[in-house]
Amino acid sequence: MQLFERQNIAYTYVTRDWSQNLHQQLNGLGVSDRHLLNMFDYYQQMVDVQPNKTFLADLDFGIKNLRFVDEQNEARFIVQRNDERLVARVNYQKDDQHVTSVERFDSAGNLYAIDFYNQRGFKSMTQWYTIDHQLRSEVWYTPEGRDVLHATYRQSGPTEVEALGWLLTDPDGHIYQFATLTALFEHFINAINELYPEFNTLILDSVTSADEAFTRLRKPAYTVLDIHSMHVTDTGQPATALLNEHYEYALLNVAHFSNVVTTTSKQTADIVARFPDVQAATTIPAGYVTPERQQQPPVKMNKREFGKIVAIANISPNSNLSDLLHVIKQVHNQIQSVTLDIYSYADYTNNYAEEIKIRQAIIDLALEQVVQLKGYVEDLQPALENAQILGITAHQACFDLGLLEGLTNGVVPVAYAVDYGPKALITDDQNGCLIEPGAIDAMANQIVYLLKHQRILQQFSNNAYATPAAFDEANVWHAWANLLAHAKEVHQA
Repeated sequence: MQLFERQNIAYTYVTRDWSQNLHQQLNGLGVSDRHLLNMFDYYQQMVDVQPNKTFLADLDFGIKNLRFVDEQNEARFIVQRNDERLVARVNYQKDDQHVTSVERFDSAGNLYAIDFYNQRGFKSMTQWYTIDHQLRSEVWYTPEGRDVLHATYRQSGPTEVEALGWLLTDPDGHIYQFATLTALFEHFINAINELYPEFNTLILDSVTSADEAFTRLRKPAYTVLDIHSMHVTDTGQPATALLNEHYEYALLNVAHFSNVVTTTSKQTADIVARFPDVQAATTIPAGYVTPERQQQPPVKMNKREFGKIVAIANISPNSNLSDLLHVIKQVHNQIQSVTLDIYSYADYTNNYAEEIKIRQAIIDLALEQVVQLKGYVEDLQPALENAQILGITAHQACFDLGLLEGLTNGVVPVAYAVDYGPKALITDDQNGCLIEPGAIDAMANQIVYLLKHQRILQQFSNNAYATPAAFDEANVWHAWANLLAHAKEVHQA
């Protein structure tokens, strides 16, 4: 986004899912509403609306002589009949008490509906419930309150529901029925592609939501398959390994795409070799280094905390942090002052099973005073300027933004040698060290060696600072410019 803005390139984020706070969340990340087009916003005619706020006095409960109790600690009003039977719970934003949702109850006290008010203040969606508290349907509205989109559900498990179908009334008054949200999104992609009269460049970033849609466009467009993860289950056998299920359909139908973008030249070459129907392929790194960052003075190793190791990796099975903990245990046995800080999110799958596993491993290895889980930190630069080594033990990886950020800050990476991540950014024994995957003893020995030979560590750090030159803004923009130029050529052909 920032790169396109620096080059005055017009762009729009197209998103599928409905979220009550979509605009608030994306605005907080620097995405303005003028660069955002959400499918629900489009059909709800909320693409360009003036913000509005709804307050308790604006609500109609259809009953007279109600009692209102302000439960400030819960940030809600309790609405009751005179006999204290519950009518509604009105949840509000604490700063000015504008309404965020309204839970409605029948005369017997059963929840039957929840109205959700979006961040811009309009009633956006209502969930309707059965007498046994199962979600039965959802309805989305225009700012004027006209319902335009319905989803119907059925119970598929003890606590799960699944959508049976979607009913849409589009801005022109046409009525459509869809079996799945993906089918609805395909209709939307075609609608916006036809909405803009020019020859559009459509970049597919979330393949599972629109890969089929990109192969069935009614109006021609320059379509880009953006692969930012591993496309195979084993990068060591790219010609024969099973395909990543998320990319399987798109790659098997790759002739329908104008260009395939990957983050490393090795992955680009592997895809071209395996899929002869690729029309064009472009390598564009997933991140870049700004000139401002490159001009910042380096931090010498003797100014950093001795023995400080960091990992920038989600706490998930893919990150294989168990290996890193065993590495740190061996290093700590030889250098008592070594510590490890792990930054990023924990995978919520199976009730955070991986985080529970990692925390237990820290206890089992007696590393409670050595390893800390720091969670997500928005600005990693202070931590990276204090660290000496970056540890990476994933067995499968693509372009690693954490690794690029570590190199940018002169942290020396010691990583498993895997495609398409560490091997694309690390030159062994120059700006870091590449270790055979699974070789815990070798990685531990390498870290001990570097910590005991600070001059070598400093030389690697100097080289690490120089590495991001290959990923500077000018080079990354040049790759994007070539892709956009190719799109123009295809249009004119």
